[in-house]
Amino acid sequence: VRGMMKQLSEELNFPMPDDEVLQQVFDKFDNTGASDIAKSEFKEFYRMALCWIRDTHFHHALRMRRDLFIVTHRQSLDSIYTREEKLGQGQFGVVYKVKDKVTGIRRCCKAISKSRSSVPPEFIQNEIQILKALDHPNIVKLYECFEDDQNLYLIFELIEGPELLQVLLRRGKEQQALTEAEAARLLKALLSVICHCHAHRIMHKDLKPENIMIIGGEKGIETGAVKIIDFGLAEMFKPGSTSTTAAGTPYYMAPEVFHHKFNYKCDVWSVGILCYLMLTAHLPFDAGSKEEYIKVVNNNPVSFPSDLFKGISREAKEFIKRLLEKDHKKRPSAQEALNDKWLLSFSDEIPDRSTSPLPSSDKRDSASASRSSAVGGSSKGRPSLSILVNPRDKARGSEESDGSPKSPLRHLSKQGSKFIKFARQNSFQRICLNLIAMNLSYQSIDKAPEVFRQLDKDHDGLLSEDDLTEGLRELGVPQAEITKVVDALDADDNGCVSYTEFMAALIDVKNGDFENHLYSVFRNFDMNGDGRVTRDELAALLASGGLRMDQSRQRGRELETIMAELDKDGDGTVSFEEFSAFMKREGGGDRDTTHAVGRETESRASRALVHGREWAAQKEADETGGRERMSKGK
Repeated sequence: VRGMMKQLSEELNFPMPDDEVLQQVFDKFDNTGASDIAKSEFKEFYRMALCWIRDTHFHHALRMRRDLFIVTHRQSLDSIYTREEKLGQGQFGVVYKVKDKVTGIRRCCKAISKSRSSVPPEFIQNEIQILKALDHPNIVKLYECFEDDQNLYLIFELIEGPELLQVLLRRGKEQQALTEAEAARLLKALLSVICHCHAHRIMHKDLKPENIMIIGGEKGIETGAVKIIDFGLAEMFKPGSTSTTAAGTPYYMAPEVFHHKFNYKCDVWSVGILCYLMLTAHLPFDAGSKEEYIKVVNNNPVSFPSDLFKGISREAKEFIKRLLEKDHKKRPSAQEALNDKWLLSFSDEIPDRSTSPLPSSDKRDSASASRSSAVGGSSKGRPSLSILVNPRDKARGSEESDGSPKSPLRHLSKQGSKFIKFARQNSFQRICLNLIAMNLSYQSIDKAPEVFRQLDKDHDGLLSEDDLTEGLRELGVPQAEITKVVDALDADDNGCVSYTEFMAALIDVKNGDFENHLYSVFRNFDMNGDGRVTRDELAALLASGGLRMDQSRQRGRELETIMAELDKDGDGTVSFEEFSAFMKREGGGDRDTTHAVGRETESRASRALVHGREWAAQKEADETGGRERMSKGK
């Protein structure tokens, strides 16, 4: 047993227990007094030994649940935001632009009247729950909610740019439509969103040009910089089930939806309609009434008039035909559509924006390029190259030679240094960076949306360990560091890395805008809005599951550790100044009071527990081979 513990201490890098302690534990399992442990008892001894190693020498990372931080605040909307101009009005209520009174950040507020709205309350709650579940660069972000006696207020990110409908109408007036390359870029982003939704068992059911926003004006088309909005009709589904709740806009609804028997592939049909519209500025089906339209869309094949499809490739028409398959069983899924040869024929090369925020990487003719330039969006919509990307990283990225790494990550961190630094931070700091990432806009992170989509090989909106390992390895990051990075990025411990988790690693705490975003995070912890965070408020987050420990018995110890690091003046509360200083400090990796360990070692300790159980079971079954398996058990 002493030899086994010595091997474990060397492998897992923890201090070897002294002989007296080890003897005391050994004696508890030496039931016969013969100075050995029976095979039947060894399994429990080995399990207890590994648990002791884990609990004594290894820090358990603090984890978080992103959805539990999108909350309905106790304070009134007007105590946090100033209402500015009205942006629109509909059956749900009124949409305002609002400005945070402290940070100056502008957002979009949807005010829904409890008494006058024609939208049932359960539809509103359904939209909130769905947006909490989704995390994708091309889906509108819901930040927080407020409520009073008259209204429910939903605070969304403010998207600077037109609806796709406005772009198409403007092109239509000039007798023009989108080029195939422009349409393909938009469709890749849209289908990526649909893949993410369907992976979370959600169908949108109302995809149409009015619900697609182009970030930064028409130039956003060139990089697929779009946002899908309005999940008010979205529906959760179970695999293999069909829905009977027909909803949507008739021109974009699949034939089976009109018969109240459909599934998630209704969204793929809508994308097919959008593709036809983008390339021709016309809809594929039309009729004088809804009743007549239902007959047309169910019975008439999709047509490709030569006057509309002049100059449009056969592959594009085949793509449309596949998506507008009337039999939903034969219709491709969103993931299958993304692998269509027509879409794949257009490069996903991420443009170099070192001289221009959004230059075109599309090899179009000069007339088409000048048309895009003439109708380009305002400068307000251009991405800020600020909060996440260090200028030196960008400079290095623009000087790549033929031997440079091909990983998309090279656009964000040439040698992976940002990710390595993130992995070495305190787990509470990493969670706070995740909360900041939740508050960032599409433009805050130069190239990050495109890089994330390229890394996401199966298009489900999540990066697997393999996705990240491949990208980091191509940057030359050592495997030992890759293991730490992947574990650190996975803030909710679900085995994958979401878009928000990915962004968190790229935030530059030295940037001037960091303080404003940090204040929004502080407000999440300051539940009563008095400007101070108390131990009870942090404890409430741990109890709610918003923050959690892998081991419940360590919550109290972790809470005391966090408070000790935050509360520098010792008054029992944390001010914003103390919180800001904690987040800006260098180093600060996870520490235990007795021993500092790397995240890779923590992962190996967990694996040792699993392997140890397997080894002990084998030992019990095989009398003669037990000692030879000692190294396997380790």
